[in-house]
Amino acid sequence: MLRLGIVAHPKKSKSKAVTRKILKEAKGIKGLDIVLSEATAGLIDSKEIDVKPLNQIRTDAIMCIGGDGTILRVLRESDCPVIGINAGSLGFLTEVQPEDTKDALLRIHNGRYTIEERTKICPVLNGKKLDEVTNEVVLTTEIPSKIQNYHLNINMVTSERIRADGILISTPTGSTGYAMSAGGSIMEPRLEAFQIVPIAPFMMNMRPYIIPDSYVIAIRLAGKTDKGVLVLDGSIVKKIEKGDDILITKARRRAKFIKFDTPFYQKYKEKIARVNTDKNYD
Repeated sequence: MLRLGIVAHPKKSKSKAVTRKILKEAKGIKGLDIVLSEATAGLIDSKEIDVKPLNQIRTDAIMCIGGDGTILRVLRESDCPVIGINAGSLGFLTEVQPEDTKDALLRIHNGRYTIEERTKICPVLNGKKLDEVTNEVVLTTEIPSKIQNYHLNINMVTSERIRADGILISTPTGSTGYAMSAGGSIMEPRLEAFQIVPIAPFMMNMRPYIIPDSYVIAIRLAGKTDKGVLVLDGSIVKKIEKGDDILITKARRRAKFIKFDTPFYQKYKEKIARVNTDKNYD
């Protein structure tokens, strides 16, 4: 018996239809047991399928129906391997289009996939561990376009005093997200590394760093700067003040992605091409 969790974004327009489609297809596969998250069950008003809170789902895999944000939320609350079904617009982290869900179910059921484990970040604010994240940690200003001063230490060595709108620390998985937009490099997701990207730096020669993920990154607001925000995976926001210590370390847990056959660089090329040619892209 293979247990499969399903988590759908409740506000994506396609989520309900895709969820119902997957449940219908799963009925024809023997030995496949489905568990829905509470929000997903509410979306389709299901009463016959096993339902659990997301953080209590313990399955062989979780199908995430939505976009990248849905996948990142599941990875914060679960150690199960995930596979993304794109019910959003771009979905760099998603693996399957809605029309291909039947094939995805059969491949998972028959074990025709690999599990790719990737680095996660463990951010620490003033000695307190925060939620582990898969994409990035961003330090930025409370007021848009207001420059801030930062002290940056890499592995206990003072590296830079940076004046910028913010600093972004990305995993290889997150390199195709905000880091890419901020001028960072595209990184192979299986690399054991972090990327440090200044956001709109005052000095034009300021460039991103790529460092081993075994290093500890320490950042502190400096100079006349007194307030800012710390943003985790684009959704969790913590206010920070001058003198606060932010440490970025490699998390002990790993993000686990179910992968089929598409090479990373082919997938990247296809996603970028879609952005450049899709007139309906939102």
